[in-house]
Amino acid sequence: MQRYVDILTDAGFKAVFGDQRNKDVLIDLLNVMLPPHRKVKDITYQTTEIPSFSLFNKSTRLDLRCKGGGRTGHSS
Repeated sequence: MQRYVDILTDAGFKAVFGDQRNKDVLIDLLNVMLPPHRKVKDITYQTTEIPSFSLFNKSTRLDLRCKGGGRTGHSS
């Protein structure tokens, strides 16, 4: 029996992209969405999950620090 994770849910997205073993998959996803001059070379996961108190009781956070291979900052 095969099992699939729905990445369109908060829990599914974090299960796939929040796992450091899938770091290369997240880097590929980010690079597909970013313009060519803003490519991600590496990411660092930070554990900053803080439970929130809201109407929908959501508490999932995924914080990343990305290192790029192209131009960074603003140019004039």
